[in-house]
Amino acid sequence: MALAEALSADPSLAGGAPAAELAHHWQAAHRMPEALAAYVQAGLEAERASAFAEAGQHFERALEVWDVVEDAGERSELGLAVVVAHAAQNALVSGEPHRAVTLGRRALELADGTGDV
Repeated sequence: MALAEALSADPSLAGGAPAAELAHHWQAAHRMPEALAAYVQAGLEAERASAFAEAGQHFERALEVWDVVEDAGERSELGLAVVVAHAAQNALVSGEPHRAVTLGRRALELADGTGDV
């Protein structure tokens, strides 16, 4: 946990992918709210770098911990449907069409109930 706190205080310690490094350490420390937020940020950072397979992995890790975080929507700064949609889009562009369809259907189901996406 000390390393995650140090990285939070000074993201430059992580080098080129601070959110990804931070997410890993928060999850290892069993601090899922912080891990969730960092995984979503890592996904967004990877998208900006056109690292779509990596982005998809980060969004899917966020989805894995989503249900154990009480205020997940607030922590992630995105709604669940939006995170699922990001995961689907990244699966598609990284060559995983079957995974993209599965995630895309879930995103649509969630959006029907929330108006997100």
